[in-house]
Parts: sequence; structure tokens; C-alpha cells
Amino acid sequence: MDPPSRKATSPSDQDWAVAFQDAPDEERKAAPIDAIFKFWPDAMLELAKHIWEGNKKYNPDHPKISWRRELSSDHVGSMFRHIGFDYIKAKTADTKIKVMRAVAWRALAQLQILCEERNG
Repeated sequence: MDPPSRKATSPSDQDWAVAFQDAPDEERKAAPIDAIFKFWPDAMLELAKHIWEGNKKYNPDHPKISWRRELSSDHVGSMFRHIGFDYIKAKTADTKIKVMRAVAWRALAQLQILCEERNG
């Protein structure tokens, strides 16, 4: 059974959970969202910190978390630059974590865009 999917309507769409809430058990089990937090709890916390810090930097007058897509769309290139330049230069675990937070955000941003393109 394939996991449920939905057509993304906007970057601020909060109805993503509806597809899972209303889906039959077999479909929900095929997309174990809780596994993300089970497998990578510390990484998800770091990603959330990155989102918060990015929102303060790029949306200083807008306290609500938002993704300003128009600011950058070269997510794959940015991932390579972060890894190729920043990560290699990083000396401490804290610095490497900050770099990898940015890489993870870029990877998820690109994945979201691809899913939206596929889902129409």
C-alpha cells in the first residue's frame, strides 16, 4: 500500500496532516511520520533551531515561521557548497552541526519542491 499523498496548495498550507488523519490504517502505516523523530530526535531539534534562526535572520519583522521561497532556489548547489566549503573547514562538532543543519534544510526544501511538482 502506498502512503497517502496530497496536492500542496501553498508553502503555508497546514492541512498536510489531514491526509494522514483521514487515511486508512494501512496507508498511515506506510508513511510512519513518527519514525523521523524516533530515528533522529537530536537532528530534528537541530533542524528546528536552524529554522528558527533563519526566520529571525530573513524575516526579522515577521515572528511567524515562514519559508520565503523567493530568496533562494538553488538548494542542491547550496548543499554542495555547504559540504564542500563549510563542512571541510569546520573544526568543532558544533560548527559541523551548524553546517549540516543547513544542508538538511536545503535537502528537505528541494525534496518538498520535487514532491509539489510531482503532485501538481
